[in-house]
Amino acid sequence: GGLPLIGASPDAVVRYPNGTLQPLEVKSHAPFAQGGSTRKSATYGKFTVRDPGPRDRVAAWHVPQIQMEMMCLGEGCTSALFLSSSATRGVTILQMGRDDAYLSSMLSLAGSFQSDFVDAGQPPPEDFFADRKGYAEFLNRTLEIAEGAEVVARIPDEQVQRSPSNVKWFLGGRRR
Repeated sequence: GGLPLIGASPDAVVRYPNGTLQPLEVKSHAPFAQGGSTRKSATYGKFTVRDPGPRDRVAAWHVPQIQMEMMCLGEGCTSALFLSSSATRGVTILQMGRDDAYLSSMLSLAGSFQSDFVDAGQPPPEDFFADRKGYAEFLNRTLEIAEGAEVVARIPDEQVQRSPSNVKWFLGGRRR
């Protein structure tokens, strides 16, 4: 039983002059969307550029990853940076605080998954933790942590360094 070897790999680690560490997690959002919704549309079945811009929130499904990255950097790591990058509309940087009670719950659930399914050689059923005591609270806390991440910077697209060789997104087309 117990936990398997466990780790996390942030996209970068920011080290401040005072020695403080923060994981940096980057999520790039594709600017592509499927064209028209009816066969009569001129863009039906084609991809178009439809970039809503960087996100102003951390999606709940990123919370366990970011919390694990903070845990792996040690007890002195109390927050993480989340960078939401848009292909055409800049970047938003958010900061998320560490939640040790959440980490404890997450590791307990991971340990239960390891012993109940992996060690037992049993495939997990659908919604395998749905009836587990404390699981609904864990999911609610995940949402709270995501919603509690604060925007610390918005960087306009013209200030984002981009590769000059990455300007054509479609064969024969240009970046719009």
